[in-house]
Amino acid sequence: MHDLPLELHEQILLRLDVKALLRFKCVCSCWNDLISSSRFAERQLELSIADHEEKHHRILQTFPLATVEFNECGGHRISKRIPLPPQFSSHYLRILGSCDGLICLLNFSAPSLFFNSKDILIWNPSTKELLTIPSPFGLVDPEFCWFGRDSNIIGAYKLVIGLRTQIYSSEDLPIIRILYSCGGGIYKWRGIETKFGSEIRSFSDSRGTHLNEIVHWPSSSSWFSHVVVTFDLSQEKFGTIPVPNMLHRNNGFTIGVFEKCLCAIFNFSPHKRYWWDRFEVWMMKEYGVKESWTMSMTLEGLEAFSIRPLAFLKNGELIADVDDNTHVKTYVRYSFKEKAAEVLKKHNGENSDAITYVESLISPKAQVICGELGFT
Repeated sequence: MHDLPLELHEQILLRLDVKALLRFKCVCSCWNDLISSSRFAERQLELSIADHEEKHHRILQTFPLATVEFNECGGHRISKRIPLPPQFSSHYLRILGSCDGLICLLNFSAPSLFFNSKDILIWNPSTKELLTIPSPFGLVDPEFCWFGRDSNIIGAYKLVIGLRTQIYSSEDLPIIRILYSCGGGIYKWRGIETKFGSEIRSFSDSRGTHLNEIVHWPSSSSWFSHVVVTFDLSQEKFGTIPVPNMLHRNNGFTIGVFEKCLCAIFNFSPHKRYWWDRFEVWMMKEYGVKESWTMSMTLEGLEAFSIRPLAFLKNGELIADVDDNTHVKTYVRYSFKEKAAEVLKKHNGENSDAITYVESLISPKAQVICGELGFT
C-alpha cells in the first residue's frame, strides 16, 4: 500500500461504508487525517447519494431505536438495534428531519425527572456524533418542521420549526423566530411574522418536503378541504399551492418528490371506511400550476388506512410507512411496475417515528441555522 499514491488510497476508501472507514482511521496517521477531513466527508457523501443501488441508505426508527436496510444482504433483510445514547429520552423522541446523514430530533432534556424541558438534537447515527441545542419553546410540540441544507451558506444546515401562536401570550414569543449559529456553540433566535387564514387548521404530515428551495407541508382546513403550505427558504415567506380537485373528496393526503416533481398520495376507494386498497399518486408536472396535476401511478393491494412516503428510490420504487389503522405499522418497498409490496419490517406504530437517511461522515457540529415559525 505504501507504493500506491495517496490519491488512489482515497479513491479506494471513498467506496467503503462508514463503519469500515471509522475502523481504518486507526491504520495510520495519514489515513486518519484523510478520513477525518471535511473534504473527504463531502466526497464520500456525494458518492453515497449518487449510488444507483442506494446501498448506504437506511430507515431510522425510534422506540426501539433501530436501522432497517433498503436492500437484502445474502438473502436477508438487515435490521439493527441501536443502544439508546444517554442523552436520548426513553419516553419521548420526535424526528424533525434528516439531511446528509444527520438526523434532527426533539428530545426531553436529560437528566429531567419531571420532563420540564426539551432539547434539539442533531445526531449522526453512523458516527454517533451528537450536537445538543436547548429548545426555546419549553414542552410545546412543533406544529410543523423541516431540517436540511441552507443553500445560501456553504456547509450550513437550517432547522425550521412552526408553532401556533395562540398558545403563547404576546410577551412570551414573537410569532416567528429564526435561530442562527454564530459559531462557538452560540445560537440566536430572531422573529419573522406571518398569518394564515381559516384555510390552515391542521397538518397531515408535520415534516416538510423540500423542492426548488421551497419546503412543502400537506394541510387541511376541514375534513374534505386541502392545500399544500409552502415556505420559501430564501425569501422566508409562506404561500400555498392548490391540490388536485379529486383530492378534496378524500380525508387526507401525504406528499413527496418524484422525478423532480411534487407529488400527492391519497386513497381512492370511496366505499371503504377504515382502510383502502388503492392509492393514487398525482404529480405536479409544472410547479405551482394547479392544472398540471396528473394522475401518474397507483398503489394497489396494500389495505392501508394511510401511506407515508419515506423515499422514492432511483429505480422508481417507493419506501413507505404503511398504517393499517392498528397499533402496528409496516415499512414496505413498493414496486409500481410489479404492483407489489415487499415488507421490510413491522413496527410499533403508536409510539415509533421513522425517517430515511444516508450513512455519512458529516459532523453535526457544522454550522447550523434554525428557524421557528408561527402562525395564527
